[in-house]
Amino acid sequence: MDKRIKRLMVFLSIPVLGILFLMLLSFVNTIRKERNCEFANIDNIEINTGIDIPEIITSDCNYDEDFNLKYAYFKLKELDKTDYILKNRFEKFQTISQLNIGKDSILLDKINTIEANLEHSHFVSNHRNDNNNVVVFNSKTNELWIVIHFKD
Repeated sequence: MDKRIKRLMVFLSIPVLGILFLMLLSFVNTIRKERNCEFANIDNIEINTGIDIPEIITSDCNYDEDFNLKYAYFKLKELDKTDYILKNRFEKFQTISQLNIGKDSILLDKINTIEANLEHSHFVSNHRNDNNNVVVFNSKTNELWIVIHFKD
């Protein structure tokens, strides 16, 4: 092939690849900013919490627009619990007071479940993408509770 044609192909492919990359970034940003529980819910939660959500059996999700809070619940399929806890940096509950009830008050109706299985309950609470979140995992029941407080 002629050198000029090769150079032209390289020259034209760079902007095309750049445009494709920008489209991918835009799509990921759309998922990250999503608030409702319909479009790319699991992806949105994973991006905003940094927690991997494996295969699920059932789920429930609510978004409270007034408080800018997303609450999600997942019943997970069987998984390697030790690996899941380590990979997602969960900490073992020592006492239920580690859960900041003021910030995480949406979990209040689940406190009895968490307290009843405290020896199997793990949590991670962090600040990511300008949002605060708390994730509670029960290794006995394979249940995952997530609260994301969006700051925008």
